[in-house]
Amino acid sequence: MLLASPDFAFQLSKAIDDCESILLLSSAFIKLNALKALSKVISPCVDVSVVCRWKKQDILVGASDLEVYDYCRARGWKFGIDNNFHGKLYIVDETEIFLGSANLTGSGLGFTSAPNYEFGTFFPSADADMKKVEQFLDGEVTWMNDELYAAMCADVKQSKELAEPASGSFWSDEVESLINTPVNYLWVSDLPFVTPNELLHLDLNCESARHDFDMLGLNVDSLSSEDLVSHFKCSRVYAWLINRLSDDVELRFGALTKALHDALLDDPSPYRKDMKELLSNIFAWVHFMPDDFVATKHNVTTSIKRVVSQ
Repeated sequence: MLLASPDFAFQLSKAIDDCESILLLSSAFIKLNALKALSKVISPCVDVSVVCRWKKQDILVGASDLEVYDYCRARGWKFGIDNNFHGKLYIVDETEIFLGSANLTGSGLGFTSAPNYEFGTFFPSADADMKKVEQFLDGEVTWMNDELYAAMCADVKQSKELAEPASGSFWSDEVESLINTPVNYLWVSDLPFVTPNELLHLDLNCESARHDFDMLGLNVDSLSSEDLVSHFKCSRVYAWLINRLSDDVELRFGALTKALHDALLDDPSPYRKDMKELLSNIFAWVHFMPDDFVATKHNVTTSIKRVVSQ
């Protein structure tokens, strides 16, 4: 059943109120006030895990709050981050999945006087669903500890003191070294829906272009080729591609298609024609980044390799 806000938030809150053992709250953006509001219906006996994107620019612009970690830690909840996470996924007792466009924010879940208009759905989970989620949580999420949190707080504080622009702001090398994990799994929403050339001639009336604009964290005031490459290198799909092409591996279109199909956590998986289009967009980025990748044309296909610095 497709639900529009506020029905989605009502059904989610009702399910969380009935939750008996395990709860997963995962959202690209999480605001403390929204988490506090939702926590009112969470039983103290429930094992809670919270996952957020937490790019540095998310914190600097106020899309997410650093204080969320302290709030979770004080309640004995696990808190993890994945800088390339773009999903909004809520799972109750590993039996009911809520999926949609609503971030765990006041405007996303309708806890403000002027909420966003969101869509979502919920459905019973299957074993295959939970296996994919488990793979994501075990293989992609960095679970927060006090050392990493302190480094992030110091990094954010320094950026604010220096009045650095939030757009294009990335975590320091120290923080990156603590959160850098190989990307093995993806959601369709992690993938580019258009080519880089289409982004250079941006049309935000196009839903697919708007998706990539948001997914890459772009700025309308700065859309040069260099900016696109810089932001793409911070994306989840770029990290996944680098991981697939490690150790001087060369992959052809067909092999990369299979690898992508195996990596996607979405259920159901995209149709074959959609997979080909998604791969074509990835290959367009490969051609757009000759300093990072080499594309070789064969008789009936194309292969790609990483450019390895000497």
